[in-house]
Amino acid sequence: MTVNLELLNSLFQAKLAELRDLAIGNDIPKTGNVEQLRAKLIGKLILDHVDLTDSGIKSMQNRTNINLIVAGGLSSIDDLVTLSDMNVSAVIIGKAAYTGDIDIQKAVIKFREN
Repeated sequence: MTVNLELLNSLFQAKLAELRDLAIGNDIPKTGNVEQLRAKLIGKLILDHVDLTDSGIKSMQNRTNINLIVAGGLSSIDDLVTLSDMNVSAVIIGKAAYTGDIDIQKAVIKFREN
């Protein structure tokens, strides 16, 4: 997989206003915070040839020997269940643990049972 490193670097350095301008120019909704908008742009401009749907990720994992780690965007134990069903190797919960959206103790108990 070839990645346009110059474009990727510019997306990581861009401020919100620049990202919104890029979004408008690429028919991407300009809503969301800077990281959400950056992720949408990377998805469309850098990873446009990769199927990032649940089934696409499962298929990719079945075709390759990769360990997928998910970080960010998790808001409930249901998200963890979905990721577990997708055979994701690990998750970084971060803010959801801090805000209490995901109770770490309950999550550990739930996944020890599975």
